[in-house]
Amino acid sequence: MAKKQISRKGQVNDVSILAGLVFVFFLLGGLLPFILTGFSSQTNVYGLEGLAAGTGQSLDSQVSQVSASNVIISIATMFFWTFGLLPFWLDIIFEVFRIMFYVLLYRQIRSGGG
Repeated sequence: MAKKQISRKGQVNDVSILAGLVFVFFLLGGLLPFILTGFSSQTNVYGLEGLAAGTGQSLDSQVSQVSASNVIISIATMFFWTFGLLPFWLDIIFEVFRIMFYVLLYRQIRSGGG
């Protein structure tokens, strides 16, 4: 007697949700230094004084002031805490994303993945 397979059409598994959250964290973490520089926001959280560009500078000079280490640090901090670099409402949304990420990661580690 053949077993009847249960259709899981329309369901999303934990791995795809984790991948989506990681993509969002990498995307925002990679763009955040450029956004902060463009708006001349204070970015000395990373210990880099004078990173904000002046109002008379072109976009090329603003982009050149953001180094690869700033982007890597920004991406790494997205997984833990943004230290007030985001607006409060966006920081709350990302805190919910972080909690979801930790819970799903725990479930994957506990169950052995898949």
